[in-house]
Amino acid sequence: IDLGRRFGTALCVSGRSGKTLLEVLRPDARRILIHHYERRDWRDLATVTGYLRRLLGAEPEGGMLSPGVYWAESRPAEILASVEFSTGQRRPLQLANGYAHVHDGSGCEWWGRYLGPDRSKWVVRP
Repeated sequence: IDLGRRFGTALCVSGRSGKTLLEVLRPDARRILIHHYERRDWRDLATVTGYLRRLLGAEPEGGMLSPGVYWAESRPAEILASVEFSTGQRRPLQLANGYAHVHDGSGCEWWGRYLGPDRSKWVVRP
């Protein structure tokens, strides 16, 4: 899946913002299902799961997630997952090259860039 998008206006202006992915997804998220990860970039499922757990509580660059498209260059997703909410509905969670893109329970899209100077605190690459 190609995650490249054009810069544009926010796709959902009514959603509540948060400093972290976890804040945006709470309280309705029940679990995250990992569907695919690039084996050339990630050793195994345990490495992917650990990375995702750290990312959920990490603050992106700028201190908050953005409701607008955060990257425009074409980039294939390294990790494809979905968030399952208490309603049973699933929404996408995509990670690529230090960027995260997620839909919350109401369908609002959130973007974050995780390439700042404190990268060593949350990114563990093989």
